[in-house]
Amino acid sequence: VYGTMGQLVWDESKGTHIQHFDFRNEEPHIYKEDMSRVKGGSWSHGGADFFLMEAFVKAVSSGDTKYVTSGPAVSLETHLLTFAAEHARITGTVLHPSEDPRWTI
Repeated sequence: VYGTMGQLVWDESKGTHIQHFDFRNEEPHIYKEDMSRVKGGSWSHGGADFFLMEAFVKAVSSGDTKYVTSGPAVSLETHLLTFAAEHARITGTVLHPSEDPRWTI
């Protein structure tokens, strides 16, 4: 993730370390993520897989939909946005997804 004052770098294959590089003072800082909450010690998709399944199991076992925080429309919309970003990257263009029916639902 790049920002105006720095960047964050994380490579899941290299473990749980997140590197923050500050553009202002050009100093890196390494943060070690706590894996204790994730059963099995795996952060597939940065932990999203675990937390998605945890919420799903809680919702189904309790019958309470409060654990489901988004639905299929949001999932489709975020996937379309990702596809639009990849299209822009490959073609070297600037896209406005809200103005192009290919990227909206």
